[in-house]
Parts: sequence; structure tokens; C-alpha cells
Amino acid sequence: MKKRFVVALKSHTPAQNKEFSNYIKSKGYGWWSWIDGVWLLVDVNGKCTAASLRSALTGFYPGVYLIVLEILPGEDTWAGFGPTGDKDMFAWVRRNWN
Repeated sequence: MKKRFVVALKSHTPAQNKEFSNYIKSKGYGWWSWIDGVWLLVDVNGKCTAASLRSALTGFYPGVYLIVLEILPGEDTWAGFGPTGDKDMFAWVRRNWN
């Protein structure tokens, strides 16, 4: 069963983000990160947990305050403001989140 997560980081560098991005791609996770320090992740295989993701994150972002939230099916709503059209900020969210 697909699992969804929200990750929020207090601080980060572009190099850390690139390493984390490579990690999530290697795991096959879908991801969205249009807002600085915030990642939406989808694990279509359902093997990830909030704790395992937190452990991985602390390796890429040592000493950085962070939180990982798992979003359960049917338990959320979302709304946002950002670009649409050719650079639709929420196209990925509409396709992959629900």
C-alpha cells in the first residue's frame, strides 16, 4: 500500500538536498519540493516508515532539526497557492498525493 510523508527541515544546503534527492530517487520514491525545506514523499511500495526516513535524513542533514509526518489514506486535505499553467506548482500533488 502506498505511503505518503511530509518532511520539514529547519536548515539545509543545496549539496545536502542533492544527496537526499539522489537517495529518494534510488529508493523509487516520488517527491515534490517546491517550498524551501519541505518535501512531500510517496513510497508506492509502502515499505518506508517515518522513523526509517528520519534516520536516513539525519545522515544527510546532521544536527538539523526536522520532522517527518506520515499522512494516512483518506485523512487529509490540502490547499496551496503558487504558479499554474506551464509551471504548475501542484500538478505533481494532484497526480500523486491522493
